[in-house]
Amino acid sequence: MPSYFSQDADTCGSDNVDYACGAVSLANSLLLRGVSKSPKEILTELPRPSIAERGGLLPEELCELSGACFGDGTHVTVASPCLAHQLRPGDLMYVSSVVLKNIQGGCQYEESPMDSHIVMVERITAKHITVINPDCRVYGRGFKHYTWGRMHIKKEHLPQVWKTTRADGHKTTRAAVLLRTKATSPA
Repeated sequence: MPSYFSQDADTCGSDNVDYACGAVSLANSLLLRGVSKSPKEILTELPRPSIAERGGLLPEELCELSGACFGDGTHVTVASPCLAHQLRPGDLMYVSSVVLKNIQGGCQYEESPMDSHIVMVERITAKHITVINPDCRVYGRGFKHYTWGRMHIKKEHLPQVWKTTRADGHKTTRAAVLLRTKATSPA
């Protein structure tokens, strides 16, 4: 398995670090497919305004950026609402970062009315989905921030985790960017 990119100042630039989860998760999706492209390289493909000025990436913006990074061999779509059985390794999910952390056990965080985060699907089993969180990992009974981490979402937790509200008020429910080779279009 690859060593993934983390959402930190070194990989994203200090101006973008708080808003770059989409670019970092996209870079990790590329890595999963054997393509190395850094989050900084991906961020240069965004037209103005910057990712920080945008407050992150809406699903449609991440879809467009993903299409530019993957090229013609990949069919990229936004699925909202997406069904769990549609997800594949490398897909990008919009999740609540607080709920994602809380379901890992250990420290519990107070939920925020504005909470939107993007993670990459690494693996799917009958009972859970393993995601790569670009900005923290489980560390003992707590979390270590500014490093990537592998987290597990039990399928029964999907309704709580798989919804977001951005600072600009934009909400998503079961939103994902699906990335398929042209031979295997989305279900």
